[in-house]
Amino acid sequence: MHKKGFTLAEVLVTLTILGVIAAVTVPGIIGDTQHRDIRAKVQKAYNTLSTAYSMTYIDNYSANKWATSQSAVHNLFAQQLQTLHYSQDASSILSNDGISFQYTPVSTDCTGTVLNSSDANDTTAKTITSYCGTMYANIKGETGTGSFSDRPGINTFAFYLTDGGFIPYGEKGTNFTTPSFYVTGQVIYDGNFDYLK
Repeated sequence: MHKKGFTLAEVLVTLTILGVIAAVTVPGIIGDTQHRDIRAKVQKAYNTLSTAYSMTYIDNYSANKWATSQSAVHNLFAQQLQTLHYSQDASSILSNDGISFQYTPVSTDCTGTVLNSSDANDTTAKTITSYCGTMYANIKGETGTGSFSDRPGINTFAFYLTDGGFIPYGEKGTNFTTPSFYVTGQVIYDGNFDYLK
């Protein structure tokens, strides 16, 4: 009895089809995984900041009492964040979950106002009141020079510090198509990564 096997041509055609399927599906799967990872880290940074603010509020009241400088905010938050690395002279805080934070003051008495949009003519954007400054979160844990201004919306995300807590840059339902700090709200609220395409 003669056994019939697969010919070399049949095997090559099958491998080619599998290769095409893999080439089409694998990048999407990898992209989705990276997006979920970014969203989880940005959400974790937001939760960490919100928790640190709440804990600071218990002992020190609202931000207009203590958000007077970068070192004052870093000092209070470092105590709350259970940091791996922090020193009084450092310009950033590295939390034990590998996210680094840097505060930039705007109004020492938290009386600033700012439009929560990259477009000054955006009539639908909310005005943030009692604005103290901006907390930048680098989800890669980088703390070197320029790391908090480098790659906004990819490595670094931004949050307004107000007298009532933290608010992500950008609002729910926004759809930015290029990376900026204003995608922070879009990532947290909507899981929208159109700006990375």
